[in-house]
Amino acid sequence: MIKSKGSRRLFTLIFMLLFIPFAIGQGAKTVAAQAPESNPESIIVGIVNALNNGDVDGALALVGEEAVVVLMPPPPTGATYVGKEAIGAWWETFVGNHGSITITNFQSTGTMASWSATISEDTFTALGLESLAFEGVGIVHDGLLQSYTWIMTEESVGRLQAAVDLANNRALAQRYLEEMWDNGNMAVADELLADDFVDHYPLFGNAPDKAGIMADATNFHADGTKNRVEEMFVTPETIVIRDTVRMPDANGDLQDALEAAIFLTVKEGQITERRIAIFGLQPPPPPGANATPGNIAAEGAYMISGPPLERMTTPSGDGCLVNVVLPYTFNGAITGSAEVHLAVLGQGPCEEMGPGLFDETVAAKGAFTGTVDGKAGTFAFLYGFQGQAKQPFDGFIRIIPGSGTGELQGILGEFKATGNPLSGEPFVYVGNYAWAE
Repeated sequence: MIKSKGSRRLFTLIFMLLFIPFAIGQGAKTVAAQAPESNPESIIVGIVNALNNGDVDGALALVGEEAVVVLMPPPPTGATYVGKEAIGAWWETFVGNHGSITITNFQSTGTMASWSATISEDTFTALGLESLAFEGVGIVHDGLLQSYTWIMTEESVGRLQAAVDLANNRALAQRYLEEMWDNGNMAVADELLADDFVDHYPLFGNAPDKAGIMADATNFHADGTKNRVEEMFVTPETIVIRDTVRMPDANGDLQDALEAAIFLTVKEGQITERRIAIFGLQPPPPPGANATPGNIAAEGAYMISGPPLERMTTPSGDGCLVNVVLPYTFNGAITGSAEVHLAVLGQGPCEEMGPGLFDETVAAKGAFTGTVDGKAGTFAFLYGFQGQAKQPFDGFIRIIPGSGTGELQGILGEFKATGNPLSGEPFVYVGNYAWAE
């Protein structure tokens, strides 16, 4: 990669020195003897005009038999093209991709020329780039182009690299959902997940690591469940997916079952962390968790007990998707503390988002530590509601079957959750819990 203007000038000088003997040849003519039609600007502009019109043969008519084209920095398709046949094949691809070149600042001395240019083509457009800037250097002799090079500017190299990183992350997310989860391909999962991967939302007792999420994905595929991506937001380090999970019914037909907000952290082309919040139905219980909540009534209060532990915002249409980790405390039949990871889809600007200020959908997963009617242990729970701006909400808290530990092993439960985020008063939970058989 060319790092500075000084290094580009050095490259240009070296390039000219290398190709002067090639361009002049054994029977070289002097500059004074150069024919008018050998003027570098007319030849190079003629080539550019022909290519802009899709006329590769017309462009090749202005190229020497042993001409050389060099691209810097080297693209994946190759950096050097030698001879009219190779150059013509490259130009056919360029024209097929609707390539277009605009030249400015053309300068020439004798057989040598330099210029600036902007280039657009489908490859750039697919990456969200309208065009990229280049500097060109060339040699024209005997009315034909003998050599030239295109040097992408440092600013364009940066924009191109950023666009490629985003495209790679989109492809990474697609493989993560389709190949790892939908198709159960654990060889792909091993490739996509970093060895030190951390799952902040381990489900059904799986470990919060690479092996744990691979076990989860294996079961997901075995159940015939599939994903449908509704929205995706990508940055160089983060992938945010709004996903609909589709589960087979009794007839094997896929039905929309729940919606999830998935947050993936990416580093050096691999996924290093996952956070997920589930909207709608809770996951199906594991075998043996067949008791129905309702045996024991429980009620009490809960509230946010401190500032956010983590917070990330992403614009989503006219609103904002907020991923936030909050500490909660519970009192009453359920007494203890919880760390709750919430995904909030709010109908307001990200910089103004706050609890209860806008219409919002809240979906969360929490990890509780404490007691239920004096029995100590931990469990995981789902939490969610749809609220209107500055109004009380009605939501739910569901204990995830199979997640209990200690004296709370086997606990099931479902509670109605109500409150007003702007009142400053604790929220209320009322419901029932039971034990799996």
